Amino acid sequence: VFCNLLFLIFDKLFIPLISTCFYSTEGFQNFKVFYFTRKAWSFFTKIHLQEFLARFDIKKKSTGVQYIPRCIPKKDGFRVIVNKSKRDKKGKSENMILQSAYHILTKEQELDHGNSFIDYTQIFNEFMRYDFSASFILKFDIKGCFDSIPHDNLQAILIDFLKSDEYYVRRYNSLIKRGRYCVNKKMCISIDNSKSFADIVQNKEAKSNELIWDDVYVSYKRKECLIEEICKVIRENIITFGKEQYIQQKGIPQGSILSSILSSLYFQSLDTSLFNKIVKVGRIFRYVDDFLIVSPSLDEMLSILSSLKYLEKDGVTINYKKIESNFGIENWLFNNQQIQNLSQNKEHVKMLLDAVPDKNKFVTYCGLKLCCRGFKINLNFERIEHSCAYSSAKPGQMTKYKVNRFLKKILKDMYFVRRNAFKYQNLYDVFIFVFRKILNFIRKMDFVNIKFILSIVNRSKNQMRKLIRNLGTDVTEKKLKLIKNKALKDSGLKLFLQKIEINISLKRQKRIFGRII
Repeated sequence: VFCNLLFLIFDKLFIPLISTCFYSTEGFQNFKVFYFTRKAWSFFTKIHLQEFLARFDIKKKSTGVQYIPRCIPKKDGFRVIVNKSKRDKKGKSENMILQSAYHILTKEQELDHGNSFIDYTQIFNEFMRYDFSASFILKFDIKGCFDSIPHDNLQAILIDFLKSDEYYVRRYNSLIKRGRYCVNKKMCISIDNSKSFADIVQNKEAKSNELIWDDVYVSYKRKECLIEEICKVIRENIITFGKEQYIQQKGIPQGSILSSILSSLYFQSLDTSLFNKIVKVGRIFRYVDDFLIVSPSLDEMLSILSSLKYLEKDGVTINYKKIESNFGIENWLFNNQQIQNLSQNKEHVKMLLDAVPDKNKFVTYCGLKLCCRGFKINLNFERIEHSCAYSSAKPGQMTKYKVNRFLKKILKDMYFVRRNAFKYQNLYDVFIFVFRKILNFIRKMDFVNIKFILSIVNRSKNQMRKLIRNLGTDVTEKKLKLIKNKALKDSGLKLFLQKIEINISLKRQKRIFGRII
């Protein structure tokens, strides 16, 4: 009764009262909430929304689906987002309708991705195959990537990219046991009708603790209908702001399930016509709009940058604030702010740059730091406090689950292979990040089971040891234990557990002393 009363007071009184004066929203940190006064929020968001809508045209009143944009704060301003997953009166959202199109494009790109990569795992696997030891490294991204891509170009790209005249998207269900719970997963298995359900079951690698059944869902798409469906979403992106309606004339809709993959396809189409003609001895890595160029030739680096002037006519420009390299080009570009000057003064610029790459200078890309000597994990210790949600119902089990999930995500082979000069530093960084994450959780707990926490610590060490053994690195058991103990001390977790143990011991002594008296 008390809980219901408390919920009612907050829901009907406190939250509406606070909302009249303040605006609360999430930001660039996962679970950090920002509060603004209504006046300040309206002032800043209006500026960014008007800048965002400058690429739109005012449209007459439409009965089609309309979206309301909103802003979320980030380090250097605000990001405008649109929720395309919101369901209409029929219970469907735009992203739900485009699920089949998304699966088709993803499967096709897996077969022919060029220099574009769908996820970090693909990129890291390619990194393992490339020799960075004497390479110039350049990283840059495209400014306003989604808002700059021309619609007509995308339609032509899709016509060339889709190889088949018709597609069948077949899905099946699986029931997986995870601990004490069963999880129902819907999966897309193929984009053609060649596989039967029996083939799916036979080819399934891990069938233990998994129940698979066929829900007989097959979506049929003809190539021209699929392209028409995608182009319709791109061209009929209607935004409502104030009393006006706006329609997007250029770029990809924000918040769409297809935004990232369409952006990748646009730059992938430029590989054949532009990028691959320049980079012969080097390698291009691209994740959506983030480019990483690696080459032993400085001429290739300058040529690839000069070639970007051909894209500026479409509004595709470099974000000069986010350029990184190991040969000093970022300083020249930031001061000049023009690619044309680079192409005109190529030899002069070459004299100003380092003749050989700086082997100790790191470039940050896709959550890691890389240089000629190897790879380091790029962990943001400042965001630990707001990186995970805390569960008051089962805090111990949730802590164990979160730590285990983090380790599965971060333990990549490339960080710990024998040739990586920073493998010991990476081991220490992973340990200290895990221990600080645990410390962040247990500080919120009403009761701490020290044995349970230490079991999570040892489990983390065992996972690291297993990976190291599989890789055949020269990290010994003794060295791993020393690194773990140092991280346990430096993270503050060891001291915190010792204080808890002392407090428990004192309470026990008082209890015994009280019984004697």
